[in-house]
Amino acid sequence: MNKQLILGRVGQQPEIVDASTTICKFSVATSERWTKNGEKQERTDWHNVVSYGKTAEVLHKYVNKGDQIYIEGKTRHRKYQDKNGIDRNAVDVEVVNFEFISSKSKAEEPKQDSGYNDKLPF
Repeated sequence: MNKQLILGRVGQQPEIVDASTTICKFSVATSERWTKNGEKQERTDWHNVVSYGKTAEVLHKYVNKGDQIYIEGKTRHRKYQDKNGIDRNAVDVEVVNFEFISSKSKAEEPKQDSGYNDKLPF
């Protein structure tokens, strides 16, 4: 079985890299926190995400940098040559399913005052 589950924040604006076959790529950051010897520790991992077809179109249209997203996908290994002709390896998460969790822009909007004040004298 080849399955990855990722819950994290979009690190770069999703972009269509191949319009002829509709391939969308972006990155997602996941973080974990723990305490070691009384000190708080944190590690952030970056995941390269790739999607195809209709899924790519939807992700490109509705997902923005900073949004929180849940992705179910498959690990894909690929080889490529960099600008200097050196062979490189990369690991991508190929999207099988996803859910929008929250938009960073909505999370940063100030909350409206309801007008309720529990310190009124009556």
